[in-house]
Amino acid sequence: MKTLTLWIAGVVLAGFGLAAQATPTAQNGVCPALGAVSGTSCNVQIFATGGGGYATLINDPNPYDGIEDTLVGFVNNSGGTITQIYLTGSNIFGFDGDGLQSYSGAGGTPDTSGYGGQTSTGANTSFNVLNSNAGYVIFGSGVANGAWAYFSLEEAPTLNITVSNGVPEPGSLLIFGTGLLGLFFFVKRLRKSDR
Repeated sequence: MKTLTLWIAGVVLAGFGLAAQATPTAQNGVCPALGAVSGTSCNVQIFATGGGGYATLINDPNPYDGIEDTLVGFVNNSGGTITQIYLTGSNIFGFDGDGLQSYSGAGGTPDTSGYGGQTSTGANTSFNVLNSNAGYVIFGSGVANGAWAYFSLEEAPTLNITVSNGVPEPGSLLIFGTGLLGLFFFVKRLRKSDR
C-alpha cells in the first residue's frame, strides 16, 4: 500500500508542471498599442496550451479602429512549434483594407491583405482565407513554444479555435521522459526495500 501511495504521488507531481501551463494570463508586449481606442493593445489573446487545447482571454472588447477591426495576440504554451491556427467567426476574414498595417507601421512587412502582423522571431503572419467566415492564420517559420505573434482580423473570432502542428519539442519530451524514468527507478528501489 505504501508503494502504491508513493507511485500515485509521483505521477501527480510529474504531471504538475504540464498542468500548470493551462491557465492563461494576459501578456504585455504581445500586441503593439495602436488605434483609435486609447491604450488598446490586444483586443483578444489566444493561448495554445498543452495537449492540443486552447484558451482565449479577451483583454479589450473595443475595436482598435473604433469600428470593427480586432487586434489578436497569439501565445504558444503548447510545448511545440505551431505553424498555423484555424479560426472561424462572422466576417472575420472579410478584409476591407483598413487592417493593422494602416496604423503606424505596426505590422512590419505588409502581407497582401494588410492585416498580417509579426511573430516574436520576426517572421510575418499571413492568411489562407477559405471564405469570409473561416480560414487559417499562417505563422511564417512558426511560433516556438513560449513565443508569441500578433495579427488583425475584420471582426473578433469565435471560441471555435483549432491549434495545428502542436508537436512537442524534443527538449520538453526529454525532461518529461527523464522524470518518468527517475520515478520508475525510485519505485523499483522502494519495492526492493519493502521485501
